Amino acid sequence: MITTKWPGGKTSQIYISPESRVFGKDAFDFRISLATVEKQETTYTPFPDVMRNLLVVDGKITLVSMNESIQLSPGDRYIFSGSDHLQCFGTSTNFNLMYNRSKFKTELKMISNSQFSIEKSNYFSIIYPLKGNVTLYSPTEAIQLDETEYWIGKSELINIQLHEGDMVVLAILNLIG
Repeated sequence: MITTKWPGGKTSQIYISPESRVFGKDAFDFRISLATVEKQETTYTPFPDVMRNLLVVDGKITLVSMNESIQLSPGDRYIFSGSDHLQCFGTSTNFNLMYNRSKFKTELKMISNSQFSIEKSNYFSIIYPLKGNVTLYSPTEAIQLDETEYWIGKSELINIQLHEGDMVVLAILNLIG
């Protein structure tokens, strides 16, 4: 994982596509990261032509954009344009999915203490454990993940087993058109 500073804290890149791209220098299709907001008041870095899907995993923040103010707690998400001027108040840890708005529609959610399935996505699905161990069952294998690993792939049918206290982030990217 590549960790860098941004004006409000740190961001740890989990994955970028294409993998040869360098965040901040090259255009990309999508990027997944885990970021901390460490300053009580900061402004999000602008990324024109990029959509941002933010999911709070720890802490509480208030986002202010133009005439809108929204409070977010763990499990809450907010989708916004990377060109929006967005102020942030409070501290948190956030899972971020940044993507090319002309290529993808996305889903992003935090799931805990359950068993669930994901159907085939037409591009990628990402499973990132936040707490505990997770077992993924595909038609051909079982995969164990802990908090230091993630799974990314084109899913056919994946069943996910979570145990008491386990928590994962599920991100799904579907191509437009």
